[in-house]
Amino acid sequence: EAARALSPASGQNYVRHWNLLLEELIAQGQRSGEFHARVETPRARMVLNAVYVAALQHWATAPPGSRDLRSEMRQHVLLVLDGLSG
Repeated sequence: EAARALSPASGQNYVRHWNLLLEELIAQGQRSGEFHARVETPRARMVLNAVYVAALQHWATAPPGSRDLRSEMRQHVLLVLDGLSG
C-alpha cells in the first residue's frame, strides 16, 4: 500500500490536481478583478509553482526551527501577488 502511495502515477495525479486547483484559483481572481486578465493562467500557475518550490527549498535548508513554513510561503506568495514594482 505504501509503495502505491509513492508511485509515479500517484505523484502525477497529485501534480495534475494541484495544477488544476491553482489554475481555477487564478481564473477566479481574474474574473473578480483581483488579478490582471491579460496574464495567461498557465504562466501564472508556473510562477506560483516556482515560488512554492523555492520557498520549500529555502525553509528545508535553513537551520531547524529557524523558519516557519507558513510564514515563508505567505511572504513569498505575497511578494509575487503584490509585485516587485514600487
